[in-house]
Parts: sequence; C-alpha cells; structure tokens
Amino acid sequence: MAIDGHLCLSVTPFTADGALDRESLASLSGHLVAGGVDGVIVLGSTGEFFSLDAAERTAVVATAIDACGDVPVIAGVGATGTDEAVSLTTSAVAAGAAAVMVPPPFYAPSFFSTAVGIEAHLAAVANAAGDAEVMLYDGGGGIEIPVDVTGRLAEAHPNVTMVKLTVPQPQKVGAIRDATGATVRVFCGNDALTLYELALGVDGVAIGVGNVVPGDVTEVVHGYRAGSHDEARARFYERVLPVASIALCATPQFVQVFKLGLARMGVIASDRVRRPLQPLEPVRVEESLAAMAHAGVEL
Repeated sequence: MAIDGHLCLSVTPFTADGALDRESLASLSGHLVAGGVDGVIVLGSTGEFFSLDAAERTAVVATAIDACGDVPVIAGVGATGTDEAVSLTTSAVAAGAAAVMVPPPFYAPSFFSTAVGIEAHLAAVANAAGDAEVMLYDGGGGIEIPVDVTGRLAEAHPNVTMVKLTVPQPQKVGAIRDATGATVRVFCGNDALTLYELALGVDGVAIGVGNVVPGDVTEVVHGYRAGSHDEARARFYERVLPVASIALCATPQFVQVFKLGLARMGVIASDRVRRPLQPLEPVRVEESLAAMAHAGVEL
C-alpha cells in the first residue's frame, strides 16, 4: 500500500541531562499512532538529526519502528557527505524502515551542491535503499531540488516515489507531477500552505505540528481529500493553525514549541533540546502555551 496522507515529522525526545530518551520516543510514537497518522518520519529537522551521532540515529529508527507497529516509519538520512547518507540509508532499511527521506547535501551549497552533485547524491541513496521507498526532501537545508532532477531520478530509480515539498512554491506540485508522469507522490512540507496545497491535490502532508495535535491534522488531511472542505478548513484554522503559527512565527522555534507542548501533555518526559538549539525565552513559553490552550490542547 502506498504511503500517503498525514506523515508526522517526529521530535526526538531527550532526558533532562540531554541523553536520548527512548522511552519517551516510544510514548510519542504511540501518541502519534493513536492520532491516526499514516506514517511517522524520524530524524528530520524536527527530529534534530544534526545533533545525533550514528548510533543514536540507529536507535531512534529501531525504537520508532518497534513502537509504531503497522504504521510505516520513514527515516531521515540527511548528511553533508554522500557516503554517510548511504551508510545511514543502509542502516535504516536493515532496521525495517519503510522509506528514507533524503535532502540534498547541505553546507556551503554555492560550492558543491550543484544540480549535478545533488542528483548524484540522491541517486546514491536511491541505490542504497533497495526496495525501500525514497522521499526526496525538496528544500531540505534550504536547498531546492530542480524539477528536472526529480524527473530523471524518478525515471531511473522506481523507488523514488515521494517528494516532500518544503519550498514555498505551490506551483511545483503540478510541475513535479508533470516531470514524473504522476508516478511521484507530492507532500506539502510547509505547515502554512497545508490547505492551499491540499486544494492543488497533494497526496498528503509531511509536517511537524501533528506532534502536538496529531488527530486534528489527520482529520484535516483526510477530510479535505474526501471532499469535506469546509469541515477541514474549520478544524485547521481553529485547532491546527494556532499551534503552527506560534511555533513558526518570527524566529522559527518549532522544535522547542512542540517539545514544550508534548512535555506539558505528559507525552514526553522533558522538553530538552540539544545545542545549538536554545531553550525558549519566558515570553515565548507563555505565548506558546496560550496558543495551544486556545487550540484546545490539554496541557
């Protein structure tokens, strides 16, 4: 069965002293599954993959797969180098990940993330993934994947079946479909564009606000795709957007805001983030909790 619908980018819980908290991750995974998500993405930007070592990343994938049961787990394999991304892909697939999510190689993109380099990096991951599906992360690290590159990858690698579209360019929904002969499923990766891109016919969303309100995001996505547009809009504006807005306003601190909510809800034990991320300032804590309470989150 094809992966589509509500894919939630999971945070990675840490203990108060900063260690990986596998117990809280299992609790969070259960919380997302109970919210009806169609897939869980671990080790994306929301999952602070950049602050985890290889052993911790392997542990995150294994823990999520065990806790999610029949709900597919997609493992982020973001890396600055291709060899590392390939190694992470091999490890994730061996652990049982249904798919991997791969951004372009990041850091100093003006030096080496040319279209040719991006394509070669993504192709290497697709080769390493074997029978597992591959989700291209268009906009990962702020780097866009050219549409023609996506088209060639999809043609050469049948397991390249999904694109997370984070760049704020809704017109790329149709462009990617045209370039791939509609063989690639497109997911909205921008919380604010959820309804707009659902209206354009995306196959689902790959966003993080569902950490706090998983059931509401699921209802928005499933409802809109089933034709219940007014009901989906009402739920989005009343229950989802307040949380997404406070998480992304001014300086985006979505990881900290989501973890704050989850800790106050009792889903995870601590809202700790790892450096270079910084804790929320008191005013942001107050406004975040107020926004979540307004959205009906039981804190």
